Amino acid sequence: MVAEGVVLIVVSIGVHHLSAWLERWDYERHCED
Repeated sequence: MVAEGVVLIVVSIGVHHLSAWLERWDYERHCED
């Protein structure tokens, strides 16, 4: 189904943005020390 492909793409993009945000947040947190 097309819907399954769309969901897979949305999830992969979401995970990519989430991991990038977590890396930036962790980097900023370390800089504050």
